[in-house]
Amino acid sequence: MKSARLCTSWGTASNFCLQEFANKNGVAAIAQVTVDSLQRTRDMLGATRQDEARIIITGGCRTQTDNERLAKKFGWTEDGGKVSRNSQHLISMGANGVDFFAIDTMGEKIPTSYVAAVARRYFSFVKTYKDGHIHADCRVPNDRSRQDTP
Repeated sequence: MKSARLCTSWGTASNFCLQEFANKNGVAAIAQVTVDSLQRTRDMLGATRQDEARIIITGGCRTQTDNERLAKKFGWTEDGGKVSRNSQHLISMGANGVDFFAIDTMGEKIPTSYVAAVARRYFSFVKTYKDGHIHADCRVPNDRSRQDTP
């Protein structure tokens, strides 16, 4: 099944498809503000590096069952683990969280620290992980999502 291309809030097609944010069971949801912030991050990475960047989504929406399964593997944050009971990935929290990394046109990974610095312009929360992926979300609506509107 071909996935639907998502649009930005300013009316242009984004570089993201709904299915990129799906869980393992095919449930897909993502907040509009997150699509907008990802698109702005991708566009700015391309502009500042003078090379097109591609953002690879590694984690999108979660159901409560997904979150509990991850907590069994990585632990709850209040116990020193990596999974929040109120994860921004949860559909019940607005499917606002996204995990990703970025590559250039040669398929080389763009340094996580650089991608995170750019993402902080458009997301209100950005966290990097040792494995090189980035978690980002807009916890405060419209906090960063309206910057640099094309």
